[in-house]
Amino acid sequence: MGWNTSALFVRDRTPESLLSLLGGTPIEAAGEVSAEEATSSFPADRVYLQSDGSWTQLWDPSARVVLDPDALMTIEATEVLLGTVALVVLVFSTSDTYGFWYYEDGALTRAVVFSEGERVEEVGEQLPAELAVAVGPDGVDEDYIFSVAHTLTGQTLDLDAPFAAYVVTD
Repeated sequence: MGWNTSALFVRDRTPESLLSLLGGTPIEAAGEVSAEEATSSFPADRVYLQSDGSWTQLWDPSARVVLDPDALMTIEATEVLLGTVALVVLVFSTSDTYGFWYYEDGALTRAVVFSEGERVEEVGEQLPAELAVAVGPDGVDEDYIFSVAHTLTGQTLDLDAPFAAYVVTD
């Protein structure tokens, strides 16, 4: 499967609080979808949320939060992220770009982005989770990023879990 999406994982927060990170953008509920649809790259005008009670996931094929680095630095975002941990992952197989941003108590403590096998962005010291995950023979890819995400959050993609879909009008 080729991945072209991003996801935000936040511990102990509601789906509604994660939707607030999209700012004043009009958002409309669009029912429930499968995990396969929620993690795909289409349709790009939607975001998908799922919560297991301890972690809430927001999957966004348009990478709104990732591509707007200030999105998690607003007052509203700081209120959502204070007192918890958050992880943003970016997996774009078609452009061979992968990365993650890790926040603790509202502050970015680690970020790393790879493009075509080269490290193009890095903030902070390597996390133990990164050291615990082996890089595959083809270099950093979605398997590596999802393994780091699992190590940091304990979350795995539950293919049977429904995701709430929301249409986002940019």
